[in-house]
Amino acid sequence: MAQLTLKVKKVANKNLRTKVMGFASRAIANGVATFDDLCAQAALNTTLHPKELALAFGLALDAVRDALKNGKIVDLDQIGRLYPAISSHWTATEEEQTLDGLEKRVSYRPSQEITSAIAGAKLAWATKKEAEESENNGTDTGDNGTTDQGGDNGGGNQGGELEG
Repeated sequence: MAQLTLKVKKVANKNLRTKVMGFASRAIANGVATFDDLCAQAALNTTLHPKELALAFGLALDAVRDALKNGKIVDLDQIGRLYPAISSHWTATEEEQTLDGLEKRVSYRPSQEITSAIAGAKLAWATKKEAEESENNGTDTGDNGTTDQGGDNGGGNQGGELEG
């Protein structure tokens, strides 16, 4: 398999701690793999019709959804794990931690194979055309970890995540 190349674009971004405008970098995805695309690819070299696979895959996704809705960690083998988690801001005392201050979310922990593939990716600046296209077709990942947000605006402590 060829080495993954992630295209990167520069975007205007305000540092939440200093309130100064500057720039951050965001990855541009290499397109979108739709449900139908995945079913068609998975059905290659099998006796399954892509629609049959889509039905089975859809049922599996229903089970994933239901497990998450019931607060379970979902182990997706080669993909990684989805799990319920919370985020909280740092406080000086235990008493300052309140349930009202918690943000509920679903987190994803990729498998080692996926982590290695992304960590080993080559980075390249996107052309102006690629950057503009990413805004129009939804392939801008919106992920920027380059600015130091600091303080409470940086996401805070993520203690309380369910680990598995």
